[in-house]
Amino acid sequence: MNDYNSLTYAQLIQIADCIIQGEPITSPQRGIDNFVFTYFGKVVAKERARGEHFYTPKATRDFEADVKDKAYRYMRTEGYHQTFAFPMQARIEIHTEMPEDWPQWKKTLAVNNMLLPTKQDTDNKVKAIQDGMNKVVYRDDKQIFDIRARQVYRRADMFTFKFEPIGLTKLEVDRLAKIMKAKGA
Repeated sequence: MNDYNSLTYAQLIQIADCIIQGEPITSPQRGIDNFVFTYFGKVVAKERARGEHFYTPKATRDFEADVKDKAYRYMRTEGYHQTFAFPMQARIEIHTEMPEDWPQWKKTLAVNNMLLPTKQDTDNKVKAIQDGMNKVVYRDDKQIFDIRARQVYRRADMFTFKFEPIGLTKLEVDRLAKIMKAKGA
């Protein structure tokens, strides 16, 4: 089984050598190509707490549980048998279904991103998506250091989640520190 969460010793030495020689450091390869998870269904926005009581409404809990279940099945189908532990950048595209009764001119505007969904905040939908994938795709959503999201009208409700690894984990930085010390740097 390939461990996508840990760089090899050789990769860390290569990074150390780049640092010592003052060369540019490229992001190390982790053996993950084009991770794209697609969820088909309506995206439910994370609601903010009202008043003094903090709770997550049933519709949001159900959505997050469904995302978790489908993401888990996707991960296993694609051969990923552990959650990812490294820092990442994420891209999320949320599709909101256009009303069927819209005239054709309005649908044309929507498909060309000239008319955009505004009923629910994109960031509240993104938070529900992130919470649904916690402990399944990644250990914690704090690993996402760069996120870009957009919400557009399309023919069906769905979202896609893409990510790329960036940076090093704390364990890798600790190992790199030992390598640098051994090299006298």
